[in-house]
Amino acid sequence: MIRENSRLYSGREYVPLSRRIQGHAFYASNDWAQGSLVYWGEQYEQVPLLYDILSDELVIRHYDSSFRIKLIADKITAFSIYNHHFIRLEPPRGAPLAAGFYDQLYKGGTLLLAKRRKTILETRGDGQVKQEFEQNDQYYIFKEGTYYPVSKRGAVLKVLKDKRKEVKRMMKQNKVLFWQNPEYAMIKMLEFYDLAKTAAE
Repeated sequence: MIRENSRLYSGREYVPLSRRIQGHAFYASNDWAQGSLVYWGEQYEQVPLLYDILSDELVIRHYDSSFRIKLIADKITAFSIYNHHFIRLEPPRGAPLAAGFYDQLYKGGTLLLAKRRKTILETRGDGQVKQEFEQNDQYYIFKEGTYYPVSKRGAVLKVLKDKRKEVKRMMKQNKVLFWQNPEYAMIKMLEFYDLAKTAAE
C-alpha cells in the first residue's frame, strides 16, 4: 500500500471542465484505470490513473477520498495505462514537437511516438453553441537523432527512403494497408526497416 506521506500525492487539485461539453478530455476512457508510473524517480504500481489529453496532465485519486490530484508534469518520467507506455520528452529547440507526454508505440533502431491530443470543437446553430471534445493524434518518427512528423504513408516512406522499395514490397506481400490502420502500418514499417538495416550491416 502506498503510504499517506508518499511523494506520489504531491501536486495540485485537478478541476475538470464543464460537463456541458460532450464527451470527455481523457485518453481512452473517463473511468479510473490501474496503471504504473515513475514519479520523482520512484516507481509506483497499481495506481488509479486518468490521463487528460486536452491539458496533457496525469491525474491520480487521493488515497482516502475522491479528491483528484494533477501531478507535476516534469517530475513524471513515464507512465503506463491501457497497455500503452507514455514517456515524457523535452525535445531540443527547433524540434517539430513540444515538451510533453508521448505514447511510445515502437522502440527499436527507430522510434515511433504518438501525441494523444484533444481539442474542444464549437459548432453554432439554432441560436445555440455546442461544444464537444475531438481527438486528433499526431505521429512522429525519431531516426538518427531527428524527429520527423508523419501522418501519411508517403511521409513515412520518405523518412525510410534508404529502404523505401523494400518497405513497400513488404507491405504489399503482407497486405499492410496504411489507410485501414495507420498505427499498425507504421509499426510494421519501422519493424521491417530496422530488421533490414541490421541485416545489411
